[in-house]
Amino acid sequence: MNQHEKTLRREVTWISGETIIDKLTYFDSKQAYMNLNNEVKHLKGLSMTTNWFLYNDETGELLASKHPETPKSKAIRLYGELGNYAEVARQMDLHPTTIRTWCKEKAE
Repeated sequence: MNQHEKTLRREVTWISGETIIDKLTYFDSKQAYMNLNNEVKHLKGLSMTTNWFLYNDETGELLASKHPETPKSKAIRLYGELGNYAEVARQMDLHPTTIRTWCKEKAE
């Protein structure tokens, strides 16, 4: 993959419970951002889904979802990926105790 090529991971969960995961590759350009916006509009128009997510496949960053990610859910997800309260807190500009509290609440 060259430096201007980006890969998106799309996860769509249908009402039937089936989840489909696929990847979309595009070239990083102004047109690509227009295509990304069109893809989000397409996903928003799917009525037979319980949820969908669009990620940057390289970094794992959530770009869009049917239910936007709250700071709390993002912190919990990042902690699951990184396993370090301090690192999550640095990335989100929050106090590590806040991250720890949210993660402990989720575990209960």
